[in-house]
Amino acid sequence: MVDKKQDSSTVQELNRGGQVLMHFIRMLHQTLTRYFKIVFIVFALSTGLMTYRFSDSTDWYMGLKYFYSSIFVDHLGMENGKTSLLLPDGRTVNVTDSQIVHSPAMQIHAAALYSNLLKSLFLSALIALVAAWYLFRFVLGKGKEESKDEHLRGTEIVALEDLKTAAQDRINEDGRPSRISIAGIPLIRFQENSGIALIGSPGTGKSTTARDILRQTRAQGQKAFLYDISGEFTKRFYRPGKDIILNVFDTRSHSWDFWAEGKNPAMYDRLAKAAIPDHNSGGDPFWTEAPRLLFSALLEQLGQRFQAPQVEHLMNIILRMSNDKIAKVVATTDARNVMNLELDKLAGSVRAVITAYTRNFKHLALPKGPRFSFRDWAQDEDSDAWVFITVRDDMKDTLKPMMTMMIESAMSAILTLEPSEQRLIVASIDEAGTLHEIPTICDFIATGRKFGAIPILGFQSNAQMESTYGEKKAQVLMDSIGSLAAFRINGSKGAAWLADQLGDQEIQRTSENTSFGANDVRDATTINRENKEQNIVLKSQITSLPDNTCYLRLGRGLPVAKIKFPFDNMKTLHPGILETPALKDESFMSLYSQENEITPEQVLATVQRDMDNVELQSQRPKGNVKPDPDSGKSKVQILDDVISTITGVSPVINKPVQEEHSSLNIDDISQSNVTASSQEIPDAHGTDNPIEPVLTTEKPVNPVALAMQAVNPKKSSGDETDDSSDFEQMNADDQYYQQIMSDYNNQFESDIKNPGEDKPNSAGVKNVEKSINQLDINGGY
Repeated sequence: MVDKKQDSSTVQELNRGGQVLMHFIRMLHQTLTRYFKIVFIVFALSTGLMTYRFSDSTDWYMGLKYFYSSIFVDHLGMENGKTSLLLPDGRTVNVTDSQIVHSPAMQIHAAALYSNLLKSLFLSALIALVAAWYLFRFVLGKGKEESKDEHLRGTEIVALEDLKTAAQDRINEDGRPSRISIAGIPLIRFQENSGIALIGSPGTGKSTTARDILRQTRAQGQKAFLYDISGEFTKRFYRPGKDIILNVFDTRSHSWDFWAEGKNPAMYDRLAKAAIPDHNSGGDPFWTEAPRLLFSALLEQLGQRFQAPQVEHLMNIILRMSNDKIAKVVATTDARNVMNLELDKLAGSVRAVITAYTRNFKHLALPKGPRFSFRDWAQDEDSDAWVFITVRDDMKDTLKPMMTMMIESAMSAILTLEPSEQRLIVASIDEAGTLHEIPTICDFIATGRKFGAIPILGFQSNAQMESTYGEKKAQVLMDSIGSLAAFRINGSKGAAWLADQLGDQEIQRTSENTSFGANDVRDATTINRENKEQNIVLKSQITSLPDNTCYLRLGRGLPVAKIKFPFDNMKTLHPGILETPALKDESFMSLYSQENEITPEQVLATVQRDMDNVELQSQRPKGNVKPDPDSGKSKVQILDDVISTITGVSPVINKPVQEEHSSLNIDDISQSNVTASSQEIPDAHGTDNPIEPVLTTEKPVNPVALAMQAVNPKKSSGDETDDSSDFEQMNADDQYYQQIMSDYNNQFESDIKNPGEDKPNSAGVKNVEKSINQLDINGGY
């Protein structure tokens, strides 16, 4: 059966092939016959016209008479045939054919006509060849045109030179010169400010494109800040002594903290949102909004209490201070309800979330370089310094929150500038998917053009973008981007998405059908046309792109072109990252162990230093900015407020204190006898627990330490109540909360079982444990 089907198929294919071949030969014969007929007609007409043009009437007449008579005489042997001859003077004579053939005058006329004829034949042959060539091109072009899809509307894909020409024509119409080009293609003025997206798998050439733009920026003396993975840009563009490096694990790094950009609630909220991102996979938004609120409140409180707040103070509050003490710190802020001690599990859970995201901020205390502010950098119009926010692959997870906060601060600082059409500030964020969501990024792309911003964003695929920003925000982000360089994406889904981003078109598609039959009359070829919409680039074309090659979409009605970037081979001038010693020996981690807690004396010293540096004066509120709560207070009053905020107990100092503006001697205070009255302080559940009175002693006692020893009395087992039912019901179905608490409990149990075992980042784990479970800790911020 199989053999019969195979034989039948072979016969059918032979028959089909023969019919198609014969039909093709017949049609080719018809085409060639008509083609050569046209060429011959052109040749004949050209010969006759040129011969007539080259010869006068006498030569024409006498020459033709001569050739006519020579036929009878030389070929037919009829020498006596009679013919009439019109002479040049107008007379008509009768002569024989032999006389005409043997007449010298007639021979001269015939020779002239023959010579002109040969000349005409040669020239006509040239004309016929030219006509044949043009006719061939016309017929061939007509065939291609009939078989080619016709573009009706939408985006077109053209050659590189055609795109350059189209872009230059637009620039000439606009009348303003281009400032930035991509692979030699000039961008229309301000087109660069609408954002440039570089999308492709790793190693496809995104960094090469970014370096091309950065070289132009450096040549124009403009600013830039760069998110630099592995220090690839730092190696080639960094200028020691002029540019700034921000990396807590780099010895060249400047220092930066949360208050460097100013002390205002709006900035604190933006930093909190950058540090604790939204969870696009779903879940209760409470577990992001509540930790943000608490973190922002802590930043605000430290900013109000200290002239120069320190990261160490903030991290000691988050990692080590007990929940009830934190509740007192934020008691006057919007975060007071988050740290509700009546729902102890709620406060502990929020504490766990904020600890998970912010615990690595303690590394911000490592750099010893000058303090850097993005706000001051952006406002310095005379500076062309670049800021390199560097990170290595093994540091990305640790530094991700603080790098996101730095980039958020940089973008916010640029958006606060005065609008300018001359300013250019490049914001190059390569591999933006390795960061948390940058809260201001959409506004930065949409409105940054007024301030001279040039956003350059690099992503590996749409999946990476959506995992960071969510589907809707990722769509908004891509809709805001003005220019797109589409490099190779190895995955099929990502390539299909990128092909959609390049655009589509409506075309008139041509299809050719051949029919044949037993009679030649039935053989025919038909051409049909239909309108169809399609992508200008197939996903298979995206996946097959070589390195340093991309499809460039500039928008603004310009076509798309396939371009190739030459390898720039820039020299490496500096190391990408110079490791700080703390990264190797982890000695810095011991600063946050229980044995190295910040003592009350350190708090007093910090307060004393800030008060000595600033003269306290009354302040009036300016706009929406809150006045300094310490305005007009004495140093002693401020000291009492700090102690009261930390402990809830106001110290009673027996020794008289000096005048309000006199210098405060910490040693004198520490030598004073302190008396704390016996009083009833409500505990976390609203019950009253007596605190034993602290009697005057002969031994000098530190007032802050003594006051701290008077708070947080241990609850008896009988006082414990179950107030967690509402809280547990609220987050019973929240996967994100359950995952955080599960990870924390597993780690806690592991540490309890293996107390002597050294573990990586054990100090960080201990800090989390103490921050949630250890209620009686002497210390503060």
